Amino acid sequence: MTLMLLALSAALSAPTPPARPDPTADIQINIGRAEWGNFDALVPEPRNLPTGLMLDRVENILRDRECVMRGQSYRRFDITVPWVVQVEPDGRLTRLIVADIGCRPLETFVAELVVELAERGDLRPAPGARTRLYGSDFNFNLTTTR
Repeated sequence: MTLMLLALSAALSAPTPPARPDPTADIQINIGRAEWGNFDALVPEPRNLPTGLMLDRVENILRDRECVMRGQSYRRFDITVPWVVQVEPDGRLTRLIVADIGCRPLETFVAELVVELAERGDLRPAPGARTRLYGSDFNFNLTTTR
C-alpha cells in the first residue's frame, strides 16, 4: 500500500508536459449568411482531400438523422456548403464564416475541414495581398444504387 501511495505521489508531482497551443484559439468562427460569390478566391494548394472519409461523414450525418435536409438522403445527396475566411498576409486564418444551411453538424464539419486546411498551410492569399476575406465551398455528393 505504501509503495502504491509513493508511486501515486510521484506521478502527481511529476511535471506535466506543456499544453499544445490551440491553433483555433485566435480564429473567430461563425455560421451565417453572405453574398458568397462576392469574395476573392484563394490560391489553391494542389493537394487531394480525403474525399472518401468526407463523404462517409456526411453520409453518417444524414443516415443518423442528425439533421434532415429536403431532397437529401444518406444514399443520395448533393450539398454545397460555402465558406469565407479572413486570411492575414502571413497566411494565418483569423475568421471563418460557414454558410447557414440548416444542418449544424454539417456546418461544424465544414468548419473543422477549413481549420484543418489552414493548419496545413493550404489557405494562402495571393502574393502581396493584404488582410482580406476569401471565399470557397465544399461540395459533397453521393449517389448509390444499393
